[in-house]
Amino acid sequence: MEKKYLHEDRYKKVPRSSSRKRRVVNSNKKNIQKKKISNNRKYRIKPGKFVRFLFCLIILILIIIVTRLVTMTKDEPFIPVFFNNEVKENTDNINIAIYDNTNIGVNNSVITEIEEYIYPMLLNIKEDYTVQFELISNISKINNKEYEIKLDTVSGITAVEVKDAIDTIIKEKNKHYYKVENVDKVEIKSKDTLLITLKQEDEYFIYNLNIPIYIVNSNYGIYSIDSSSNENKLILNRKSNANKEYLKNITVIKVENEEIAIEMYKQNKIDVFFSSSNNSIKMLGKYEYDIKSYNNGEGIYLMFNPLSDKTKEKYIRQIIAYSIDRENILSEVGEAQGKIIDLPYIFDEEKYKYDVYAADNILLSNGYKKENLYYTKSGKIISLNLMVNEDDEEKINIANKIKNDLLKVGINLNVDKLSEKQIEDKKNTKEYDLLLASVYVNENPNINYLDSNIRISNEISNQMNLIKNEDISNIKENILKLKTTLSDDIAIYGIYSKNNYVIYKKGLDIFKEINYMNLFNEYFNN
Repeated sequence: MEKKYLHEDRYKKVPRSSSRKRRVVNSNKKNIQKKKISNNRKYRIKPGKFVRFLFCLIILILIIIVTRLVTMTKDEPFIPVFFNNEVKENTDNINIAIYDNTNIGVNNSVITEIEEYIYPMLLNIKEDYTVQFELISNISKINNKEYEIKLDTVSGITAVEVKDAIDTIIKEKNKHYYKVENVDKVEIKSKDTLLITLKQEDEYFIYNLNIPIYIVNSNYGIYSIDSSSNENKLILNRKSNANKEYLKNITVIKVENEEIAIEMYKQNKIDVFFSSSNNSIKMLGKYEYDIKSYNNGEGIYLMFNPLSDKTKEKYIRQIIAYSIDRENILSEVGEAQGKIIDLPYIFDEEKYKYDVYAADNILLSNGYKKENLYYTKSGKIISLNLMVNEDDEEKINIANKIKNDLLKVGINLNVDKLSEKQIEDKKNTKEYDLLLASVYVNENPNINYLDSNIRISNEISNQMNLIKNEDISNIKENILKLKTTLSDDIAIYGIYSKNNYVIYKKGLDIFKEINYMNLFNEYFNN
């Protein structure tokens, strides 16, 4: 924010000597002055009247407070302005409000994550794409479509039980279906070995195996489900063999909407609730709370046409990357409810930062010169077409901001507001330069759905082929190399990812660290 300075000449100091200079007045002036003083006395408030006024004011305030106490309802306790909720320290139990039913099978991010602490998982995915085996002891890639899974015999979980779990997900098409919909068949090789055959090649398939096996097993899981649980309330009890520092009980309660959750929070009926905006902060007012933001999986990205004569040039993509003020867009359009991110990968950071001088230097080094508003080369300006959904106000506002940012560095941008069908038609015929679109990601780094858009250079194609053809043990390193290449080549340019908020009582250290869409991982993995 630009600093504002006071003008010194408007606030000149008066010298002490001049302010204390004695003045001689004649007797007539003295008489006039005395007369003024005597006249002013009648406007003074006598001490007795002031005391009576103060007493009446106190009585009035007491009447208001008593009236409020009498009329308050049982469900809405009176909270004086100096009230703060008690800090929750060394807690054993927490109540979490969600806006879906609380059945384990429901497609809710809180419930899905909680499953990891109830049931055994085949494997888990870490922040750096490391695969941590749980039930699995080894995975061998037989070919691009076949994987042999060896189970850890200590777990007591058999290959038949794993096959049944995968078959059930496919049959019911539940929330984990997208992970195994490419599975053609599962064959039992032995008691602890199975062979999975895919319908189509998928170099990222290993990351789809982070699925729970819905079997109660004493060797796995931190919590058991209380028998009194139902679709409106899920009660978890810590197992006797679990770490005693973990919460003893977790209760997940269904509420109809955010407003109800806020009222329950005020009444100390819940300790945690979720919000998609910061409006809840205004509604909480004077109540004590802590708040953390976390990525909800949606991001807004600028996508390039790999066949466009303009955007296929790396220096043009670099100019665009340096010219767009994403911090300003996030602040003004996204209302600061998100994070600047380059790629549709979890935990990705910003590489190309706003730098108009860098954009100018790239233009000059490529033979352009500034004429009036625009940079020209051989008498031609750089003019790009950006497609945006005509019904998406947020993206239209972002597109207009991008247009203004590019104009500052001498590039013309035409914003084409089109229907979904028109956008799809132009994508198929490759009649565009840029597209502003939402991309949804989860903990899986699979970007096959972006394949046709991001193969914008030979280096990217080579890196993607390495992941496809090399041994599965190298997948983490190859994915990280691909990330670097995608970022360097600006294969796709993120504007910002969107955030959700978790609001909770002060003192709950369970939410000290939140990674991506994982709310509790840091707490349980420390």
